[in-house]
Amino acid sequence: MDPVEVYKACYSHPKYGLGRRRRARFEKYLAEVTPKLNCSYYHADVGCGRGETLDMSAARGYVSTGYELDVVPKKDRHKDVRIIEDITEIPMIDRGYPLVTCLDVMEHLPLEKAEPAIRELWRITKDTLLVTVAWFPHIMRSMPELGDLHINKQDSDWWVELIERVTERPVRRYIDDPRTKTAFLEIRRA
Repeated sequence: MDPVEVYKACYSHPKYGLGRRRRARFEKYLAEVTPKLNCSYYHADVGCGRGETLDMSAARGYVSTGYELDVVPKKDRHKDVRIIEDITEIPMIDRGYPLVTCLDVMEHLPLEKAEPAIRELWRITKDTLLVTVAWFPHIMRSMPELGDLHINKQDSDWWVELIERVTERPVRRYIDDPRTKTAFLEIRRA
């Protein structure tokens, strides 16, 4: 099945999206990082799904824009979500956003897209990039016929090495939990 069709099927299910644990961790992260940004509060969430994070960041004073493939029904999509064709071609100027987030996306990309995706996310980042990664199988109970949605199960060490090579900056492991096989990885320009 075509990957776009797989995610259209996923988003047809009302519970597919940002889970409670990830939502809580992202809210905690926003509370911590917001006072540290030395610039205006513009935020891009790439691979934003329905756009749940946009309201969360707006509550903290950000002007947020989401970028997503055309996989979420328009009626379920946040008004500030822009449709893109490919994560490696985001229509934004270099360093256009002080804060760029990419939550729960990398594990869904084919391995050959990992480096170009990180490169593009870094290109549009002015100050801080937050990427989450997961390396566990994800089969939806309600739609097992879609198979394992996590096609790229690289652990956090692999992602840190790739991100540091691409960005030439150190990665801060904001959360790195081997028990849940998830990590929040932060990269700053300064």
